[in-house]
Amino acid sequence: MDGERRIRVSRVASLDDAQVVYGSRRDSVESGLMPGFDALLEACWRERGFGDFWGYSLVAEGAAEVMLEVDMKVWDVAGPLVVIEEAGGRVTDVEGVRRYDAASFVGSNGLLDDEILRRIRRS
Repeated sequence: MDGERRIRVSRVASLDDAQVVYGSRRDSVESGLMPGFDALLEACWRERGFGDFWGYSLVAEGAAEVMLEVDMKVWDVAGPLVVIEEAGGRVTDVEGVRRYDAASFVGSNGLLDDEILRRIRRS
């Protein structure tokens, strides 16, 4: 196609330079799935609560490095999983398992995934 441009996740490889976006701080913390949520936000360059499709889009197009969310349903995860992965990123639950039926969502540029997962699971 003429003018076709493929979106790509960012190449940011340091949490100090990363923007982390999320659905709801309260829900993330109260879920108990992400005991290190607040510490993660303190460690990143910038954090914003955007929620839903906007956060997934920011990761897929390289404008943010990580999107975190809880209380997910299959219909919440299926689309963003494909879009972020096709853009070169990675999507898992908080345990690091790629699945579309998880209650949690960790979408990243792939470069920060292991560090993000380690930090959010820490209490």
